[in-house]
Amino acid sequence: MDVVKFIELIDSSSIFFPSQKLLSEIDPFEGALAVGNIAYRELSFQSLPEEHQKLYESEDVWKQIQELERQSGVRYKQQRNAMYVSCWHMNEGESAALWSSYLSSAEGVAITTTYKKLKEAFSKLEENFFIGKVEYIDYKNSIIPSGNCFYLATHKRKSFEHERELRIVHHDIKDFLVNPMKDFPEAKKFKVNLEELIEEIYISPAAPLWIFDLIDSICKKYNFSFRLNRSDLSQGPLF
Repeated sequence: MDVVKFIELIDSSSIFFPSQKLLSEIDPFEGALAVGNIAYRELSFQSLPEEHQKLYESEDVWKQIQELERQSGVRYKQQRNAMYVSCWHMNEGESAALWSSYLSSAEGVAITTTYKKLKEAFSKLEENFFIGKVEYIDYKNSIIPSGNCFYLATHKRKSFEHERELRIVHHDIKDFLVNPMKDFPEAKKFKVNLEELIEEIYISPAAPLWIFDLIDSICKKYNFSFRLNRSDLSQGPLF
């Protein structure tokens, strides 16, 4: 994140959750069904694999399911407005590609945590959250499992596989079920205990030296004692 977003994080002690609708401006496939889902629901009963025909009992039952699936497609598109996600990168070290992708300038910050810390931080809140790894699939030839709205929040195209993403998902399900056409906010913030959540802070590799001092000063101003690190990628080569 850039320095301005980091300051906002520290000042509010809140994690930013954009809606899938907002994220779809970057990736239009965010929260969408795979091509395989659409193709499967258009199959005739006779063309289904024999083991699938046994599951649906009769052609009439299959036709009813097909119609429900078509209606669900509209609902899935609407629910992107009420599905909010916080995206985290899973790795043992830094990613030069992600530093470049998520910063518009040289000044940036990355915060690190663990799965245990994430789970504990959000389990203390009144709202419900789901935490899961993103699965990267071939959208042309795969089927996203149905029956759980969170599947659409944890599947992305293989071209994003380098992100190695873990997501915290919040679904504003009560309001959505009452009125799916409601004007939901584009994003939400949830207040957490940053002292318990954040393990370390890394300064971007291209950041000037004064950025480190600035981040250190900001943390101290808000009485945080995070461990600050200069990026390992900022180290020069040895000969």
